Amino acid sequence: MIATRATELAAMIRPHVVEDPNKAYTTAQFETAMNATVANIPGINQFTRARFDFLRNHLNGLGQAADIRINEVTANNAGDTRDEAGDTDPWAEIHNLGPGPVTLNGFTLTDELDRPAKWNLPAVTLADGASLIVWLDGETNEGPAHASFRMPAAGGNLYLFASAVSATTALDSVTVESLPAGESQARAGLYGKRWTVTAQPTPAAENRLVVPARLASGTGELLINELMADNERTFEDPDEPGAFEDWFEVYNPGSRPVEMSGMYITDNPENPTKWRVGPGVTIPAGGYLIFMADNEPAQGPRHASFALSADGESISIYASDGRTLIDHVAFGPQRADVAFGRAADRGGAFTALSRPTPGGANAPAMQ
Repeated sequence: MIATRATELAAMIRPHVVEDPNKAYTTAQFETAMNATVANIPGINQFTRARFDFLRNHLNGLGQAADIRINEVTANNAGDTRDEAGDTDPWAEIHNLGPGPVTLNGFTLTDELDRPAKWNLPAVTLADGASLIVWLDGETNEGPAHASFRMPAAGGNLYLFASAVSATTALDSVTVESLPAGESQARAGLYGKRWTVTAQPTPAAENRLVVPARLASGTGELLINELMADNERTFEDPDEPGAFEDWFEVYNPGSRPVEMSGMYITDNPENPTKWRVGPGVTIPAGGYLIFMADNEPAQGPRHASFALSADGESISIYASDGRTLIDHVAFGPQRADVAFGRAADRGGAFTALSRPTPGGANAPAMQ
């Protein structure tokens, strides 16, 4: 990557080097310096290769068992991923966070917490950032990456143990949900601290959040209109002077006021009743309400019990039955003090806005 960028920059400045009558080095030395030493100064690519080799050597010695985790699980395989026998079986992705290689000798996987050694993972070595797909099919005769138990489509629990860490405490675990065929559970965010549902399984590849259609369309009675997941100085918490915390705006496109008390708002579509809007919250016809996503619900009925992730996640509004989706928006990585909102208040696509407008009509898209 650095070599490619160095080549691009060299092409950009080469004509100026050729034309410069006062340059300290010749044009030939400029070309040589891309890859070799000139006047005792290492070439750009020569230097970066040496630094990479040094750092890679150093990082290779830092790999440890705790770097291994469960990264994605599909319990109801729609057929987009097949094992060696062509079967569409459930699978899990075991991932090495890095910074160095880790051998999976002594690692076990189980669906029963009181049987930590139920199945031994193959003793392969995972490089920094590498993954291993294991088949949760109970068909050990099909190969070393086939577990001795099957994960049902209805879901269950999955636990990862490492003898080098603890024989009794799971290194990692996930509750596998009952999901429609073709969806998987995957870690999301810059460090993968949270699990989410995606309509695009990515075995042995970088996880992608694609919100399933069943979670993405709502009644439209209310609209999530604008949000800021990295509020450093833009909008002060009205109930906590000096605090600048995450916020989102809800818009009522209708001709009548809507009572929001008792509705649910969540940052996890698989937990639709995560936070219940408190009493006395009504949004007027054509009006806007700001909610603070500050994980401080004790501060008032418009303070959610969750905060937003600047790495990207989602917000959903559900009716008081906890099942009827009213609106949903998923967003990717956000920039500090840049609002993300609808290009038009009445249901436009989301985009970065030219300026934040909490409590008012959205500004134009950022150019």
